[in-house]
Amino acid sequence: MHILTFYFQHLAYSLSSILFFQYVGFAFGQQKSELDSSVLQFLSEQRAFLLWYEDWKKRLPEMELTTFQFRKEGKLTETLKDSTSIDKIRSRGHLALTIFSPNGLRAVNPLAGSGVIKKRGYYELAHDDSNELRLYDFITNTSSRILFIGNYGPWIDGIAWLTDELVVAVGEHFDLSGKTDMVAPAVMLFDFNKMTMRTLVGEFIPTLDYFKNRRLGGKLLTEPRLVFQFRGK
Repeated sequence: MHILTFYFQHLAYSLSSILFFQYVGFAFGQQKSELDSSVLQFLSEQRAFLLWYEDWKKRLPEMELTTFQFRKEGKLTETLKDSTSIDKIRSRGHLALTIFSPNGLRAVNPLAGSGVIKKRGYYELAHDDSNELRLYDFITNTSSRILFIGNYGPWIDGIAWLTDELVVAVGEHFDLSGKTDMVAPAVMLFDFNKMTMRTLVGEFIPTLDYFKNRRLGGKLLTEPRLVFQFRGK
């Protein structure tokens, strides 16, 4: 039963990835762009998402954000628009972690599949084994699921707006294509002008080694201050 559960979960993630992304670039075809390098340098100088960074430094003592390499670029699809999601914000159904752009015309939520419940006098997240990163557009009154976040990655541990068009997220990127499942620290750039997502990664380690001492436990980080200090290329 456990093997069947693993198989169907993995199949569901793979199919979801096909629905949500059309990949247009891979590591052997592209290099880091000027913007990629600028963002990595900025995050390093600002010591941004420090808990995530220090958690990975325990596994990779030599890790430096500025050395992350381009992994792939994906075209964000617009096939899952849903106007009812705006109503869910009004009803507090999608307010687990909704972060607004500087001009207030857009928002993202990396826990859009989650709800907030009151348990023993405290408010807690109630969510399943998967989530979604959702983009809300208040000009068109629609929202789009732009990233499926499942058991086998990618994962988001921190997210912030850098400009009205650019969101940066940090987390983990999984590679399940080899004999051993691998995972690497990742920086993801979402460009809503180009509707693309670029993934930059550090060194890969076996997933078993990663799970032995995972500390963050799904507590998402955000840093609103970054938007007032980023001066990208």
